[in-house]
Amino acid sequence: MTATGGVLLLGIAFKLLKIKEIAIGNLLPALALAPVFALLASNF
Repeated sequence: MTATGGVLLLGIAFKLLKIKEIAIGNLLPALALAPVFALLASNF
């Protein structure tokens, strides 16, 4: 979850600094899927 949030923050920073245009809205579903994948990974 923390890594996913960090990637989103980097994307927002790049967009604000006009370094690279990244579609942040397309990455938002990752916030819901990250805990599910972490739970599955911890079970195996």
